[in-house]
This record gives sequence, structure tokens and C-alpha cells, in this order.
Amino acid sequence: MIIYGWRLYGCTDEIPGVGHVATRFVHIWYVPIFPFGSVFVTGEAGGATQGVSVGFSLKSVLAVWTRTAMVLFALGGLAASAWGALDIGNRLLRLKSLAGLKRIAGVDLFTSGAAAGGGLCFTAVAIAVFVLTGMLTRTAGRRRRAELLARLGRPDPDAHAPEG
Repeated sequence: MIIYGWRLYGCTDEIPGVGHVATRFVHIWYVPIFPFGSVFVTGEAGGATQGVSVGFSLKSVLAVWTRTAMVLFALGGLAASAWGALDIGNRLLRLKSLAGLKRIAGVDLFTSGAAAGGGLCFTAVAIAVFVLTGMLTRTAGRRRRAELLARLGRPDPDAHAPEG
């Protein structure tokens, strides 16, 4: 069964207590494929999203695609790590004695060990990039905040505050 449709992804430019920007994507199996415009989401009522259109947010789209890629890379890293660990275990279980260890090619064990360790490192980096992307794109800057609040017809209470 193929799961597909439209969904909002990419919570960026958040203004606490007001809302955030999200982009509507076509998805297949919940993997965002193609963006179709962004919305400043102010709430939900009865399963429907409330908000105003803000055009196309490149920041939101790049955040979504980066985070999606990192999930896929992390899964690939875990698969490589599992393959390497299982291969090492399989080779060691087939040994009849410690003397048979000499017959196992060192290169084979090294390759499997590199896949296991490298896969875990790759997964760790992908998770770090996923988290950092979320942290760096989460909040709206001063100009973007003013722009989003203006779209809602609300004054920015911080508009006259000195820059810090």
C-alpha cells in the first residue's frame, strides 16, 4: 500500500505564543518530496490548520530536505553498522578453533569492522546535523518576525527595542 498526500513539514521561524512557518509538501510514505508554498501556522481547530500564506520559505524547504536526508543517512549508517557487526559475528562463529582464526583474512575482518564502526560514526554525524538544523532554523530573526507579524496585522512589540 502506498501512502501519499499533502502535509505540512519544516517548523521554522517560530514566534513563541504566536506560531511558526511550515511548508506544504507532497509526500510519499511521509517522506516530503515536492514543496507547494509555505504557511505561517497560528493554530489548529478541528483537525484543520489555521494560518496565513507567506509565499515560499526557502529556509523551511531546506530544513525539511536536510532533516529528511539526515534520517535516511542515519538509517543507512545503522544498516551498514549492523551488516558489519553481523558479518564479523558470522565469521567468528564459523571458527572450529582458535587455529582457524589464522585462515580468516585480516582484510575481511577489517572491512567488516570498518563498516560497523564507520556506520555508527556516520549515524552519529547525521543525528548531530539533524539536531543542529532544527536548532538553527527554529526561531525567527528580528526582520522575519516583524514581517510575519505584519502579515497577521499585529504590531511587533520588540520593533523599537535596541539591538542586542
